[in-house]
Amino acid sequence: MNYDNKRYIILVRHGETIYNIDRRLQNSEDSLTERGKEQIIVLAKELSTFKFTKFFSSDEKRALESSELIFREINLPFEKNNLIREKSSGDFYGKLINEIDWSEVKGDFYNKKISGGESVNDVIKRAKKFFEIIKSFNYDKILVVSHGSFLRVLFCIMTNNDVKEYLLNYEFLNASYIMLLKEGDKWEIRKSEMIKKTQNG
Repeated sequence: MNYDNKRYIILVRHGETIYNIDRRLQNSEDSLTERGKEQIIVLAKELSTFKFTKFFSSDEKRALESSELIFREINLPFEKNNLIREKSSGDFYGKLINEIDWSEVKGDFYNKKISGGESVNDVIKRAKKFFEIIKSFNYDKILVVSHGSFLRVLFCIMTNNDVKEYLLNYEFLNASYIMLLKEGDKWEIRKSEMIKKTQNG
């Protein structure tokens, strides 16, 4: 399909990182592995077939490294935006996921937060602010490079899907993307590389 006369947004998750491999909660300085760089280089060639008019990147290192590699292929400078950072893990930064006692984190799904970190509702607020920015721009072909949890939240806000359902039951893999097409007043899914989690997660 030719998208030249369409308004669309493509949501990209950064490439594989060191902490992804180690199964640690990430921080802003986590960086891409060599495999992660290769993943993004391959993806960038596919993205070069689109005619983007605006390019946003999270200001966290792994997203910036991914965006720099994409920039080299599509030749469109990116704008750093701290609204599209990953959900903050606060005092749990860098900890192995299987060593964390999640019972220490009190509250319901949307409001519980690690000390020094963010709740799901905090991320929803950021995603809504960013969506308002997108809607206010005249740009019609937008690329966003960000993070798995944040992008699932933004996707749900844009498509009116359930945030809890997608955070618990879907994965947004490294160097994969979702394409949303504006049709009237709605954003419709044209392509999604999110996958449903297995029972074992």
